[in-house]
Amino acid sequence: MAGRTNKTAGPVKKNLNLFLMALLSVLAAGQLTWAQSSFLPQNLGKTVNSGYDETNPVVTPDGKTLFFVRANHPNNNYGSFDSQDIWFSEWINEQWSEARLVPGLNNARYNAILSISPDGRTILLNGVFNKKGTFFKKRGLSISTLTSAGWSTPEALRVKRLRRMNGGLNAGATLSNDGKYMILALTPRYNRKRMDLYVAERKSDSKFGRPKRLADISSRQQDQAPFLSADGKTLYFASDRSGNFDIYATHPKNEKWKEWSKPVRLSDTINTKGWESYFRTTLKGSVAYYASTNQSTGAADIFKVKLFEENPFVEIKGIVTNARTALPLTGKGAWKISINGAVVDSVRIQADSATYKVRLPLGKKYELRPVAEHYTSSAGTIDVSKVREFTKARQDLTLAPYQWVRVEGQALVRGTTQPIPSDAKPVLWIDNMPADTIQLDPLTGKYEMRIKHGKAYQMQVKATRYESAPVTLDLTRVDGYQELHQDLYAEKEKEKGVTLAGTIFDKKTGKPAQYRRGMRVSVDQHPEWSAAIDTANSRYEIRLMPGAVYTVGAESPGYFPVFEKIDLSAEKDAARYLKDLTIVPVEVGQSIRLNNIFFESGRAVLKKESFAELDKVVKFLQENADLHIEIAGHTDNSGSAALNLQLSNARAKAVVDYIASKGIDKSRLVGKGYGMTKPVASNATKDGMAQNRRVEFTIL
Repeated sequence: MAGRTNKTAGPVKKNLNLFLMALLSVLAAGQLTWAQSSFLPQNLGKTVNSGYDETNPVVTPDGKTLFFVRANHPNNNYGSFDSQDIWFSEWINEQWSEARLVPGLNNARYNAILSISPDGRTILLNGVFNKKGTFFKKRGLSISTLTSAGWSTPEALRVKRLRRMNGGLNAGATLSNDGKYMILALTPRYNRKRMDLYVAERKSDSKFGRPKRLADISSRQQDQAPFLSADGKTLYFASDRSGNFDIYATHPKNEKWKEWSKPVRLSDTINTKGWESYFRTTLKGSVAYYASTNQSTGAADIFKVKLFEENPFVEIKGIVTNARTALPLTGKGAWKISINGAVVDSVRIQADSATYKVRLPLGKKYELRPVAEHYTSSAGTIDVSKVREFTKARQDLTLAPYQWVRVEGQALVRGTTQPIPSDAKPVLWIDNMPADTIQLDPLTGKYEMRIKHGKAYQMQVKATRYESAPVTLDLTRVDGYQELHQDLYAEKEKEKGVTLAGTIFDKKTGKPAQYRRGMRVSVDQHPEWSAAIDTANSRYEIRLMPGAVYTVGAESPGYFPVFEKIDLSAEKDAARYLKDLTIVPVEVGQSIRLNNIFFESGRAVLKKESFAELDKVVKFLQENADLHIEIAGHTDNSGSAALNLQLSNARAKAVVDYIASKGIDKSRLVGKGYGMTKPVASNATKDGMAQNRRVEFTIL
């Protein structure tokens, strides 16, 4: 297939003749948008364009290689006069490399790549060559494929009657994406400038049928450089029907592509007062390349223009920090991101670095705000309402922890779980001032308040005919929001009793236990009685009536209580009795002493006074069904070691049998006697010997 250009058909230098060809189709272009400069045509620069004519851009599907035609360059196969060779440039490091000649394909005077297949491995070439591909034989089309050694020897592609119809100076062709149809620009008259557009249908792998004229879109002027979009829905071509060579677009009305819509001239941003032709879109259709004399020195240059944004999003990322400490707010589930008032699940959050990333559609304004319970936040704004290209934005966000804690509790009568009667007019006092804004529920005595952290407060409830018991709420080491429970107590002035007080210790750490919601001090004989607990230091205080013996223990979630027997039978009214209590964490290896286990003297027979203590162990095992324990018996050093070992074994077995009788699977229980081998106190005193005679259980 042969043809030449002239000044009306394209840019030329003196005596320049260019052969016009077109590109294999790729994807359709979208609606053009000129809101930003990147949507304006851009000259590809000096690495591609030179002082010579560059036309016929063909981009590989991956967008990394650009083939084009350079005319009359001294390095061309036929030198600087009336020559046209194929050059290429590669996209490396975000720029086009210095152009070079394509090896092995420039074997005629007018060389051109017309199309490239969707996989980038097959090209359509201008001309028909000898069997070795080294010599141009005649006008026509050839196919070459990419091999490990380079492009293969071109093989002729047959088109019925093409030789008779291809007699003019110019010619062009483009294939549909599926290869079934070909659009051609031809004239049967010898050396004629004017061309019409034709369609040919593939009949076999190597042959197309006779081209048929497209009367709907052909004009009386020159119609050249046809290009089909990849989806076959748009045909671009160049024409001087308006008096100047411009680029037009049309659309097929049927599958056979014999009827087309009226051609529409593209925007003046692309079509200038200069010469424009060879308009081809990339594989995805978002970018087009074309040749133009606009902004050039008279020779044609290759331009690039963005047609639409194939990734129309803004990518926003940032870090979320604590406004008070300026440190990242790390931790799984610590916060989420709200966008325009709604939490968005598509936000990707990296909890370990407190970073986030989200993609949002262009054309809007977004308010981003971190959301976390017990924090206030400040919003950040990203405005992409006028942005039309993919862009990246950074928006760091902050969360400020509440400067207060929430404290709730009840105002109770000391030693009971009953609220202070409303007729006593109970009032909450903080730092010796009435907190009139904090209301006590008259029926339940419940209260709730917010109080600034960072300092210690003295709290109490005052009521008519009642004596209050102040407690300290220590928030000096608190720097963020917390929820605390603090009951307040007062007692009737005439109902004074024995005050039992002390600290609740963690057996594992040996330090005061950390206060947890649900921590309480219970009295077996009076389950309705309740102790006041200072949440800051886990000190407790409870009022007991004198003249009785009590079993008292501290309870806390995740711990087992060690119950103590408190004998107040000899105490007088208004006495104060000090007794620290112990709780043991439910962990493997922790041992709990059962203080209230009694046996008949010298025997392994449990006394009924032991049942209440053992029933607590039964309940504990029922609530922790995955635990196994060892029951250990210990003695003092009275008697022989062998007899003591035998007795301790028997007593451990008696405890195991009792617990199993209450429905606990015996496989979860191990009984073992240690005799006098593991004393916890000196056997030189009666008190020490009493401590050594004991029963313990250990979590296995």
